[in-house]
Amino acid sequence: MRWLPAIDWLWRLIATAMGFSLFGLGALLLALLCFPLINLLSRDSGVRKRRVKRLINLTFRTFTRIVTLLGVFRVEFAGTDRLRSDRGCLIIANHPSLVDFVLLGSQVPDCDCIVKQALWSNPFLKGVVSAADYLPNSTGPAMIERCRQRLAAGERLIVFPEGTRTEPGQAVTLNRGAANIAVRTGRPIRLVHIHCQPPVFTRNTPWYRIPAQQPRFRIEVGALIDPQPLIDQSPSLAVAARTLTRELQQQLNRPLQREAEQRGQAHGLSVQ
Repeated sequence: MRWLPAIDWLWRLIATAMGFSLFGLGALLLALLCFPLINLLSRDSGVRKRRVKRLINLTFRTFTRIVTLLGVFRVEFAGTDRLRSDRGCLIIANHPSLVDFVLLGSQVPDCDCIVKQALWSNPFLKGVVSAADYLPNSTGPAMIERCRQRLAAGERLIVFPEGTRTEPGQAVTLNRGAANIAVRTGRPIRLVHIHCQPPVFTRNTPWYRIPAQQPRFRIEVGALIDPQPLIDQSPSLAVAARTLTRELQQQLNRPLQREAEQRGQAHGLSVQ
């Protein structure tokens, strides 16, 4: 029976290729057929955007179900009912994997997102990010104002403030952009912790380099943070943003530290 792990790994490799191919073809189908049809049937821009985002949410949920049924990875969600009831808040998460936004977006109807500018040049995804009217990760007052308007309208804005995927085994290091949005709009932050063991689809790792064991994701919705007390106590918004960035970074790193301690204890090691 020594060959069973090899068979399992080979099947997951094939299933991973199938999953990514399905995702790319699905994105093209949405951009070339579904979104134009929605544009044709929806004269009001607000209705059109809501329908586009609901279709994206349905697509993400379908993709997640398919790849988990194929055995590419397992995923567990905890506390996601909070995301569905939240309104007008930033959803801030760590970013260990390529599929983080898909998994998180599958649990947030009508979600908005700040994404990399490069996605507008991606042949598979540019139609999706354009139709959904996602925000590019630019900086400046204009960007803050666009975020303010969307949050004031009750939208939920997903942000990965690391700016790129975390290197496995490394601590989360945040840029200040998400905290700037929070303190300059006064909107609350919902923290989300994304765990994946063993790591998969990480930064600078090709999709086909999959681990020997099936990866397991856990998407855990954490606390709701009100930035207003910090804003009131700080001498300036810039200071408030720096302080909030440190606090968010510490909170996102705590589960990672606990995981490291547990792995160290399992191997008889002391983790500092």
